[in-house]
Amino acid sequence: MTLTSEKNLIQIAKNRGFSIEIADGDFGENVDHRLLYQAGLDNEAMPIVVFSECYLPDEKLVDYDLLVEKIKKKFNDLVESDYTIVYFASSEVQKPSWTWLINTYHLLDRKFKKNLKHMYLVHPSTWTKILLNTFGTIISNKFYSKLVYVDNLEQLNHLIPTKHMSIPESVIEYDSKLDHSAYKTPIVKTVAEIKSKNAQKTLFGANVSDIVTTPKNSEVQTLPLKVATWLLILHKNGTFTKNIFRHRPTLFNLTTLRHKIQANPNVSSYELDTESCGYHNDIHAVASLLKLFFYELQPPIFNRSLVEIVKDLPVAESKEDIADISVALDLERDRIDFIKSKILPEIPAEYRQLLAHLFCVLNNISHNSQDNKMTAHSLAMVWAPILIDWDNIDNNTCLQMTSVCPAIPSVGSIIQNIIQYFYIIFSDEIHAILDVEYIHSETLMAQMENALNQQLSIYRN
Repeated sequence: MTLTSEKNLIQIAKNRGFSIEIADGDFGENVDHRLLYQAGLDNEAMPIVVFSECYLPDEKLVDYDLLVEKIKKKFNDLVESDYTIVYFASSEVQKPSWTWLINTYHLLDRKFKKNLKHMYLVHPSTWTKILLNTFGTIISNKFYSKLVYVDNLEQLNHLIPTKHMSIPESVIEYDSKLDHSAYKTPIVKTVAEIKSKNAQKTLFGANVSDIVTTPKNSEVQTLPLKVATWLLILHKNGTFTKNIFRHRPTLFNLTTLRHKIQANPNVSSYELDTESCGYHNDIHAVASLLKLFFYELQPPIFNRSLVEIVKDLPVAESKEDIADISVALDLERDRIDFIKSKILPEIPAEYRQLLAHLFCVLNNISHNSQDNKMTAHSLAMVWAPILIDWDNIDNNTCLQMTSVCPAIPSVGSIIQNIIQYFYIIFSDEIHAILDVEYIHSETLMAQMENALNQQLSIYRN
């Protein structure tokens, strides 16, 4: 089965009795799938939601209140985390009344509003700006502060990745008629520009083989100083943090922080590394930087060829399979064997000890989900989009592959299993890291933390 000819995995899962939704724009008849959908991740590894006004359906054919309910259902999981909206405005469609829009806004769950971090409004008319300015002051000053007016597509491309967006032809045509010289282009670098400069690939965007090394006469790989530091901080301070990995830092601009860290690749002191920017006291800053590091790391772990292998992951044929303990246990064993025998051998050796440390942290966090609200399922929902190759896999496949469900052979399902059973799946790597013959579950976390401390001692000496 190829990526382009695969069946709809989500529909297969639904046919088997599982309830699952993805933000793929499928809202039923008379609604164009390009109206509202997820289109990859932004520069801070937050989901991008695209809304194209020109695809608003005819109110005579579609019940807008029912459409809103479908949208809430489709995007319920996505908006658990911080996200970005790109809004393509249009003057050619009949829009809902502003009274209806305001009422709808108030009906949305709090997380839809709270976790929206940026709203890029492309081609706003003067009238639209006036209405939104008024709208913002009426409902929320915080909402108004999230608005970013974008005059043309060139500006948009400098602000956010656009590869996975289905930009309407009417928007492209309108943009081509604009005098771009009349608008200022933001003085920021595009993601493509950032990734293209080899001189900058000292940590973010680097090749894993260049930053994870194996000293002579040792099986223990040396991790980048900052990554080892972040992992250790998360072990110590992130375990009980509510919604860890879901939110951006509140005290720091993540893009600015990224550039500061990238500009100091040769910091050889633990104290300087953690205190130079002061971000180590903001656990969400540390968590966000770790996500951004893995998101930009090359090559992506779940590339196109590995995703093809993922599709052979054993799955539940029905909800009854999950309810039957013996069947469920057999399925878990089959999945663990599949991951160890089929997935891990395809991941570069330089990655595996690094991943063992990452999934050790995630396992530790999941064990305290009663306090932090982050189960293995929740963490997999966050991390699957980080570890998949968005650049070389089409958007819809990525959305299906990053879903998490026992009935779907997906990257998300594999990540959930690795979080749950990391000590089994990465047993060889753990033996090498700890240099022990036997692994004792009671002391494993403490031993892995100690191993990270030993990593830091390399840079102190």
